[in-house]
Amino acid sequence: MTDIRASELFPAQGAQGIQGIVGATGATGPIGATGETGETGQQGIQGEVGPAGPQGIQGPIGNTGATGATGPAGTNGEVGATGATGPAGATGATGPVGAGPAFRAKMSALQTGVAQNTATKVIFNSEDFDQDSCYDATTNYRFTPNKSGYYQITTTMNYDQGNAQSIQNMIYKNGSKDSAVFINALSGCITTTNLIYFNGTTDYVEAYAQFAGGAPRSVLVANSSFSGVWIRS
Repeated sequence: MTDIRASELFPAQGAQGIQGIVGATGATGPIGATGETGETGQQGIQGEVGPAGPQGIQGPIGNTGATGATGPAGTNGEVGATGATGPAGATGATGPVGAGPAFRAKMSALQTGVAQNTATKVIFNSEDFDQDSCYDATTNYRFTPNKSGYYQITTTMNYDQGNAQSIQNMIYKNGSKDSAVFINALSGCITTTNLIYFNGTTDYVEAYAQFAGGAPRSVLVANSSFSGVWIRS
C-alpha cells in the first residue's frame, strides 16, 4: 500500500480573504412556543406607603342598627321659672246647706207703761246668743237675718196682773203685724210663734205687746224672751 501524506491530500491553507458585505436581514421567523413558567421568586422588600388617594364617592346609607342599651340618667337641670297662672276652672256644684243665723234675747229690766189699745215694742236688750250678729239689742231691738230662708220666730211675754180686758202678744215684720196671740186675761205668760220667710237683706221682725182696757200694764223680765232660728232656704 502506497503511503499518502496528509500534505498531499490537503494542501496548506491560504490567507483569509476580505469579509464580504453583510447581506440584508432576513424575515423574522415565527414565535416559538411559550416555555413553562418558572418558580415564583421570593417576595421583595415592601416599598414605602404612597400618598393617600382622593376620597371616593359616599356609598349608600346602611340599615339602622339595633337600639343600644339606655344610658344612665343625667343630672337634673335647674328648675325653670314659674309659668303664668292658668285660667280659672269651672265653678263647682253648690255644697250642702249649712246652718243659718239664730238668736235669743231677754229683757234686762221690767218694761212699764204699756198703754191700752197701743201696740208697744218690747225692749229685749240682753242677748243670750246671736249667731252672725243679726239681732240689734241696743237701738231697734229687731232681728234682720243676713241669709234668706224660713225662720221660726217666737216671742214669750209675762204680763203683770191688772184690770185689762185682753192682752195681745205680737210679732211685727217690716213694721206691720205678722202674727199675734190674743187672749182675754188679766195676766200671765203668752207665747206667739210662726214660720216666717226673710229675704236675707232688708226683712226684719220685732216683738210688740198691746192691752185693751184698764190702766197701763207692764211686761215682766221673768220668762219673757224673743228668739229666732233659720230652718231652711
